[in-house]
Amino acid sequence: MKKTRFILITILFSIAVIGLLWTQLYWIKSSFQQKSDQLNTQAITALQATILQVEESYYCIDFFADFDVSQGDELMVLKKSNKNRSQHNTLSINNYRNSIEEDENFLATFDSLLKQELQKQHLVLPYEYCILKSNQNTLIYSSIGEAKWQGPSLNSTLFRNNYFYNPLEVKLHFPQKNTQLIKELWGVIFSSVFIFLIILVLIMYVVRAIITERKLAEMKMDFIGNMTHEFRTPVANIKLALASFSSSKQPIPPELNQLILILKEENKRMHNNIESILESGFLDSDKLVLRKESVDIKELINRTAHSFDLEIEQQKGDLQLQLEKEDMVCLLDETHISNVISNIIDNAILYTEQTPEIKIESLFSKNNYVIKITDNGIGMTPHEMAQIFDKFYRVPSGNIHNTKGFGLGLHYCQKIISLHGGSIKVSSEINKGSVFEIILPLS
Repeated sequence: MKKTRFILITILFSIAVIGLLWTQLYWIKSSFQQKSDQLNTQAITALQATILQVEESYYCIDFFADFDVSQGDELMVLKKSNKNRSQHNTLSINNYRNSIEEDENFLATFDSLLKQELQKQHLVLPYEYCILKSNQNTLIYSSIGEAKWQGPSLNSTLFRNNYFYNPLEVKLHFPQKNTQLIKELWGVIFSSVFIFLIILVLIMYVVRAIITERKLAEMKMDFIGNMTHEFRTPVANIKLALASFSSSKQPIPPELNQLILILKEENKRMHNNIESILESGFLDSDKLVLRKESVDIKELINRTAHSFDLEIEQQKGDLQLQLEKEDMVCLLDETHISNVISNIIDNAILYTEQTPEIKIESLFSKNNYVIKITDNGIGMTPHEMAQIFDKFYRVPSGNIHNTKGFGLGLHYCQKIISLHGGSIKVSSEINKGSVFEIILPLS
């Protein structure tokens, strides 16, 4: 895995964790606020109901409600004496108001009613309240005595429009409100934290697995490099020894010459396997560099296909070429594209129970150059086709016993075509053969 890709994955995981954490916190905060608003609504309802009952119980002059007396008007109270003489006193209505603290029963009445109304709203948590003179901030009563008032409160006014008592401000406070709300939301908080921790652990596990995979990939590349180097030397020495036999001026017996040919063929196969392993390692580590150049792709297909003429002839098979008449120059890596075509033709020869019949076609399609290779091999099931480009996967060969290799060929083909910006497809039927379609962009 590339370092930049690993950094990108780490950044995306970090963004996902932060986003998840923010979502969970927002959800908890919204739930907390909703519960808080609900509690405030219930408390305000209870406080206003208490105030209404207190005002009704202290509206001491019933008949006053039948008269329309505005501010500044005068109220005349007549008192009849035993001498049958009327006396009148004129009083300012503002001077008629009394202070509620003069009533000894007021606080007990208010406290009892408030407690009753809070219970009606199912609010059983501890509460505190105080009563002050409006616009004067003078404390009349506090349920916590001289202790300092802390935290936000719910406010309302007592005797707001009363002609006989001065208005009072009532403040209601729940000191354990937040604790109670957290208890009610404990299930939500616990589930959120639990889910977040599980996801965080999984992400950490994935990141750790990626780091381990990178280290293993580097170790694998070192091993492949060392292994191929160790194998290349004896293979090269065997090739030189066989070449010296072939160039010898002394006559070689036919039996020995046949053994030399076999050794040459096997040595070549071993060399190709070593190169396939090395190239596969480079592909997976993204270290393979394509050497692209302008290539006549028609000529490349011809040359690659004709390199199998002898093998096809020995098996009495047939290889047909139906290529576009027009020459086409493409920018590609000639060696690797030749290897791709060779791999597919080689598989077509190997995976057949009869004489091989192979057809190679080429055509232009929507700014692409398409190469189709059709064979009459054993074919593949849909399950096998889904895995055919996987590394080290080999299609079961049934009664065919000459299929050798590591299962790297088609994996290599797909990687090379992908690096060229193209694609490779396959369609197949059991006992009818397969069709490989290589699509290369012309641009």
